[in-house]
Amino acid sequence: METVSVHGIKIFGYHGCMPEEELIGTWFEIDVDVAADLAHASHTDNIADTTNYVTIVEIVRREMAIRSNLIEHVGRRILEAIKSELRSPTATVVVKKLNPPVAAEPDYVSVRMSY
Repeated sequence: METVSVHGIKIFGYHGCMPEEELIGTWFEIDVDVAADLAHASHTDNIADTTNYVTIVEIVRREMAIRSNLIEHVGRRILEAIKSELRSPTATVVVKKLNPPVAAEPDYVSVRMSY
């Protein structure tokens, strides 16, 4: 089993528990790794025979458009959609909230979730 990876998907969103996060929003960065059998596609050179990374990005964009309080909730939704639509045996999603409203001013906070 091989992996199709799409890292650094940048999306502006309004996820968060604090009222100002819902009003002004922030940037998020999402990384996705999807297990896939790429043997056939590597011989046919046909996009229909592979896990299309454009589809992965579309799933992420669609789920990120639905506001959540927690990035854990967004991550779970992305994973469930990947599992349902791509039928991948395993996948990992990392959701990073860039410049979170935290006193220590970290670059980002993140969750890594897999099935």
